This record gives sequence, C-alpha cells and structure tokens, in this order.
Amino acid sequence: MIGGFIVAANGTCYQAAGTPITWTATAAGGTAPLQYKYWLYSASSGWTMTRDFSTSNAWTWTPPQPGQYAVQVWIRNAGSTATYDAWKGSGYFDITGTTLSEPSSR
Repeated sequence: MIGGFIVAANGTCYQAAGTPITWTATAAGGTAPLQYKYWLYSASSGWTMTRDFSTSNAWTWTPPQPGQYAVQVWIRNAGSTATYDAWKGSGYFDITGTTLSEPSSR
C-alpha cells in the first residue's frame, strides 16, 4: 500500500508566469519503483495530462500566463495496470503576472 504521500513545489504560492516550478511527489510503501503521472488544471482548459507514468517523481512546469492552477499526481506500484493506486492534489494556487509583488498585509 502506498502511504505518506505528499506533493510539494520548490517555490512559494505566489509565482510569476514564466518562472519554472519543480513539483515533487514523495510516497512511502508500495512496490518499487513507483510510477508517477502528473496532471495540470487551469481555469481556461480544465485538466490536462502533462507527463505520463514515469519512475521520476519530479516534474518541472513553466506557467505560460497568469491564472489559477492545480497539480495532481497519480502514483502506481511497479507492474500495476491500475489507473492509479494513490493520488494527491496540490489544491488551487495563483500564478501572477511576469513581475512579483508581495501580497499586502491587512
């Protein structure tokens, strides 16, 4: 069984369009080598598979434009033919314009 599954980005929740973001999925258990499939949600196009199953747990994405996005990772055990054995999502996050500004405190 795959457990202890997290998905994390190398940046902050406020990234600028055009800035690469590396997403890393970490899981415990299961039958090695685990396989990872990445999906990206954008408000303009819905869910799109961005990388098919691979034994690499990291994926780098460069946001093309500002907007709201989410990342989802599907994991399966070595030799599995299931659609996925576990999955985890990032939750929604915002990509800002090409220059960053700190959010104002209120």
